[in-house]
Amino acid sequence: MWAAIAITAPVLVIVNAVYFVRRLNRSLEDIFAISERKRAWFARIYLAVSASFPVAMLLYVLYRWLGPAAASRPEGPILDYLLIYPFWFTTCYSFQCTVLFGPLDLAAAVARRLRQDRPWQRYKHLAMVGIAAGFALYMPARMVYDMSALDVRQHRLETGVPAELHGFRIAFVSDMQADRYSAGDRLDALVAAVNESKPDLVLIGGDMITSGSNWIEVAGDYAGQLQARHGVFSCVGDHDHFAYGRDRARSLAAVQKALADRGVQMIDDGVARIEVAGRSVGIALVSSHYMRRFDPGVADRVIAETADDDLRIAVAHQANEALIDIAQRREVALLLAGHTHGGQVSLALPFFSLNAAVVETPYLTGAFEFGDLTMIVSSGLGYSVAPLRYRVPATVDIVDLGPQKH
Repeated sequence: MWAAIAITAPVLVIVNAVYFVRRLNRSLEDIFAISERKRAWFARIYLAVSASFPVAMLLYVLYRWLGPAAASRPEGPILDYLLIYPFWFTTCYSFQCTVLFGPLDLAAAVARRLRQDRPWQRYKHLAMVGIAAGFALYMPARMVYDMSALDVRQHRLETGVPAELHGFRIAFVSDMQADRYSAGDRLDALVAAVNESKPDLVLIGGDMITSGSNWIEVAGDYAGQLQARHGVFSCVGDHDHFAYGRDRARSLAAVQKALADRGVQMIDDGVARIEVAGRSVGIALVSSHYMRRFDPGVADRVIAETADDDLRIAVAHQANEALIDIAQRREVALLLAGHTHGGQVSLALPFFSLNAAVVETPYLTGAFEFGDLTMIVSSGLGYSVAPLRYRVPATVDIVDLGPQKH
């Protein structure tokens, strides 16, 4: 699957960029009579930026294959601002514009069949220029906002909560993904938001690092700053296996140790249990991620261990229908998950948003109700693939148990 994505994604990006440039150039010619020479230079530069990162990654793969075994991927602010940010911005910008250009092309084609007069084409070109200009201003501003914003969302869980647990507060975070993009202000803000909420319990949906062993201790330091009277617990995420290349077991063990050294337990298919006001809270930490095929039998066994607890909570990196069914059947009150990053990039359309992550799951971010089960999916903090967010800010989810006090 990943090989197919690695091949088709760059092709789709370049084809989309070509479509965008052709449509915009044709509109600029019609509306402003811009010369062919200037439009040709715009097309060359835009397409070069759109193809830059796929070409650079191909060269890097060839270098790793033919070059030194210990070769590491180059990174740093110069590379970010000269290659990575321009590529991802132009890619998102192209797709944002073309999801609106497509319907305009279709409408103009229908109009031409009904009426042959020229104004329909000009209206289309005016609209395309307006769309391109509007999003050229809106998207950078929105991305800057979303890459610094942190949405603290408030939830309330009443069903199945014993009276003794009313007022108990849980803070849930996921996908902290310590790396050069998140370490610093972003993770500082997340830690501050969690601690300011004064939670009784902190739960983490995995993915403490993005990749690379040099970020393990950094992730541990930030997780260790999270404060909760009844402890901090995390399930395992797929990126927690990415510290030491193909040695996945070593990676996970190193992440778990860094957390344990700071009082945070990362549990791989197991249960944590706390006592609150004479009531038992069972927390099933289920391993559901890409590094190991989800096993419903294992998930059912782990969650079943909380059967005698007064309140049952399940935490998993990735939610899926099988896990939701098991949680419902085992009378879990609260299921917490992450992984999606909320889709990270959400394209704006007139009446809805378009997000590629819906191909993987319909549960992108927010709260979902399944009978007596409440599931909360975090938008996380870190980045996946692209080091930016668009119309999907990071989140911290605060869950208060019991009815609201009047």
